[in-house]
Amino acid sequence: MKVAHNSLVMSSRRFAVVALVALCGGAIAAPSGSAKDARTSASLTSVTYVGPRAGTVACMAIGKRLGYFKREGINLNINFNIPVAQTAANVLSGNAQFGGLGWAGVLPAASNGVPLVVIGQVSAGGSASRKDDSELVTLASSSIKTPADLKGKTIAVPILGGVAEIAIRNLAVRNKIGQRDFKLAQVNFPDMAAALRAGRVDAAMMLEPFVALLKAQAPVRLVTGQSDAIIGKGGLGGLVTFTSRAYLESHKDVVDAFRRAQERSIRYAQRNPKRVAELLPGILNLTPKVVSTMIPSTCNSTVDFKQQSRYVTLAYNFGKVSKKIDPRTIAVLK
Repeated sequence: MKVAHNSLVMSSRRFAVVALVALCGGAIAAPSGSAKDARTSASLTSVTYVGPRAGTVACMAIGKRLGYFKREGINLNINFNIPVAQTAANVLSGNAQFGGLGWAGVLPAASNGVPLVVIGQVSAGGSASRKDDSELVTLASSSIKTPADLKGKTIAVPILGGVAEIAIRNLAVRNKIGQRDFKLAQVNFPDMAAALRAGRVDAAMMLEPFVALLKAQAPVRLVTGQSDAIIGKGGLGGLVTFTSRAYLESHKDVVDAFRRAQERSIRYAQRNPKRVAELLPGILNLTPKVVSTMIPSTCNSTVDFKQQSRYVTLAYNFGKVSKKIDPRTIAVLK
């Protein structure tokens, strides 16, 4: 039986798909760009990546600093200024060729026929609660000390229907809280700290570096990790890089080159965490002091499709996907 849901913002599946098309100007256009082989072209192929200004993105973005993308013939432009809810639309319209979202940001759209394809995983949830760079956060003065205290509260999530919402709803089930006994508010990551401090929301599922930025403003409490909230442990696949099926079909050489550079970046980040920490301030445009308080991201390109299927089942039970889509059907990883 599917669980009924509530929210402060309309979140039906039909609305989500219509909104994507509307943001694309009424139609989904094939992305533009050179069809030359990105590895052998005399000039670099320029591509744009849109994603959150998050520590997880650094697992990929460090490759730009180290020259990995240029070696593959790619001039990579990274745009952190697009709200999470508009990321997919920017890729579908051709304003960007690649985007970064959690698996949960791609799966609901794909289940409704939106032509997105995952080309690689970038990160995974931390190994344990409070070691996950996606955390349910409250102010230290809050009455919320455990997930059992969420009854009657308003919780901020970056996008309705996404992984954060599923995490909150699953926490409610675990703690015998009715699905109508709390509220969800869609709040962009950069605005969550202000919403918490102003009392507009009681808790927020936040991603680094926004947790660290909030810590610099006020004492906080970390309630639980997002991965733990969904699968009861760390390791749930997090950020992925995706493109449109149209772009994959017309520019497979560029996609393959991007994937190779991304994989090399992730391997470097896994082996050189101290160097990543040194480069993070420049990548995220933050001070070293703020970066030093961040929960490190777990760079990990290995996909656990069993865990993703578990997520799909939860999303289906909560009415956030129209069918139990097999995550493998939307992934082209080589």
